[in-house]
Amino acid sequence: GRDDALKLHARYLTAKLIPLGFRRSQQVLILFNDITRQKQARDELDEHMLRLEEKVSHKTARYKEIHLEFQKELAYRKKIQRDLESALEQVKQLRGLLPICASCKNIRDDNGYWSQIEGYIEKHSDVTFTHGLCPDCGKKLYPELFDTDIEEP
Repeated sequence: GRDDALKLHARYLTAKLIPLGFRRSQQVLILFNDITRQKQARDELDEHMLRLEEKVSHKTARYKEIHLEFQKELAYRKKIQRDLESALEQVKQLRGLLPICASCKNIRDDNGYWSQIEGYIEKHSDVTFTHGLCPDCGKKLYPELFDTDIEEP
């Protein structure tokens, strides 16, 4: 292999020893094969492979970062979407013109029926009414209970 190569004057050689078939002879035939081009090509290939592996490693790390950022952004957007959907479920909105009687304050619905304003608003929103009396109405309706001349302790 190339690890067995001998370097001789910037050339890479492999040697093969072939014993000559004489019994007591110590003669061998040495065949040299110049593998300089193959070694240079292999070294260049190894260098390119190393650079390629470094690029792939760098790109992979960057893509992992981008993927993580994307996952965080996606989770954030999904949370916002859930929050918006939840808020939308809780909001009922009255829009447009609302016909109301100038005297009794009843509301006319889309079918032409008149109903008390409280019932109409409760039906079309998430509002529940409680009833009380403002001071002016209290004085008119129940003057004995809403007498302003009596001071409370």
